[in-house]
Amino acid sequence: AGTVNVDANGTITVVDGETGVSALAGQVELDATGINSNIAVNDSIVTTTGNINVLADNDVTFDATSDITSTSGNVVVTADTDAAADGGGSDQGALTMADGAVINAGSGTVDMDANEDVSVSIVTTSNTVDVTSAVGAIVDNTAAEAANITGSTLDLDAVTGIGSGATLDGAGDLDIDGTLLSAVNTTSGNINVNEVNSIAVDDITNTGRPVIIDAGAAITDGNGADTINILAGSAELRAITGIGSGLAGDAGDIDSTVTGDLAAQTDSGNINLHNVGGLTIGALGTIAGVEILDTADNNNGEDITVRAASPLTINSPVVNNAGGDIVLAAEGNTAADDMTINANITASGGN
Repeated sequence: AGTVNVDANGTITVVDGETGVSALAGQVELDATGINSNIAVNDSIVTTTGNINVLADNDVTFDATSDITSTSGNVVVTADTDAAADGGGSDQGALTMADGAVINAGSGTVDMDANEDVSVSIVTTSNTVDVTSAVGAIVDNTAAEAANITGSTLDLDAVTGIGSGATLDGAGDLDIDGTLLSAVNTTSGNINVNEVNSIAVDDITNTGRPVIIDAGAAITDGNGADTINILAGSAELRAITGIGSGLAGDAGDIDSTVTGDLAAQTDSGNINLHNVGGLTIGALGTIAGVEILDTADNNNGEDITVRAASPLTINSPVVNNAGGDIVLAAEGNTAADDMTINANITASGGN
């Protein structure tokens, strides 16, 4: 099968224009030790069933023509393996993929870790993808709007942002093609993701700051009944075939703790949202209010349900063009748990 293990007390460069690194069916491991030691991947690293490990005590970079390819082996890329400061005494360990670089693990898992920013070009597998930045952000480093990260379960953890920008359709959103998404950002910045198809949301946490999710099909509950899906300061959600499923109280609703404004829009399918705490339906970057568009004028009777377990304030329109009902509820039982209506509520054909 053959293996390739390269350990260096210094920087390792996979030289561009040569034959790259190949282990056939064996493992490939590049390990650059020393606080200022980098790995520069400027050509191909290839194996079939073997694992690929790229481990540097400082930065890992990929140029625009580089790739890591495995048919079924797992891929691990780590910047700042030693978790130490660099020679200048500052934080170290960025993982940077130039636009055009590719990591393809086939059916293997992908694990990408850095202390500083993780800048992503194209990462793909049919399996799980984990991306972690310990003190920085997860950044879309491509000009195109194709998926940066493709996999079954996507687990994204950062400190200063996952994607960027405050609106839908922005160039800085992180483009994904996954089945189940967890995204946790702890200190500053936004979560802004654009899903190619449908996405089930598990744990989306950006406490006190914006969450922006755009889906090419549906946004669904990925963690079971009455477990929080979205924890955020504001949430702007857009889908084509529904946000949550079912009606009030159904297990398929999107459960949230959104402390500020919510704006949500789908072309078809239901909108079913349940917020723990007070909620305001408002205007955010692209969407104002909550709406089922029904651009095909099918009038299939889809419903809008927005429930808040505390006061509910409606500052932007709630519109259902699909012939279904609108249910808005402030479900708290104290004197302060009121519904305040400052905008139109329109159900075309429904109640």
